[in-house]
Amino acid sequence: MTTTIIVLDKKTYGGIEDAVFLDLIDILRALPRKCHGLSWTVFDLWMNYDADDPPKFDEMSKMSESDRGVQMTWEELWAFADLGEQVVEGQFVGDLAEKGPPNVPGRNAPEDTKFEQNCAAFEIVLEAIDSSFWRICSKDAAMIEKLSKKFRDVEEAGAESA
Repeated sequence: MTTTIIVLDKKTYGGIEDAVFLDLIDILRALPRKCHGLSWTVFDLWMNYDADDPPKFDEMSKMSESDRGVQMTWEELWAFADLGEQVVEGQFVGDLAEKGPPNVPGRNAPEDTKFEQNCAAFEIVLEAIDSSFWRICSKDAAMIEKLSKKFRDVEEAGAESA
């Protein structure tokens, strides 16, 4: 079984309260320490970034569209998230490092089932949806429960069968 939450929190931007959706770095800050030891893979990335860094982010976006995605350690994911401004779309899959790069069951699945298939296969999946909200799932229901308490506006998406 996996448990999924939807994080709808917004934050202040340009002095306007609740103006923008949370950045990837905001989501990573909330994750428990056990996620720091996972191997991370980025898929289908589309993000806004500082105009000084377009080649790095454009290359990352192209690589994230491949069947293997872009593999990263926690430290690399953190550094990457700290550079970017806003993830518009993207899926960030965390799994046990000793398993190696993931064979993503949902990679070629229809768009409406891709997230659920990946949730059942990996330790945690973070997904940015249209600059509007984050969907987060894990097999660890206790971790999702603790995570949901770190945000203000959270909806439970329920449990899906694995």
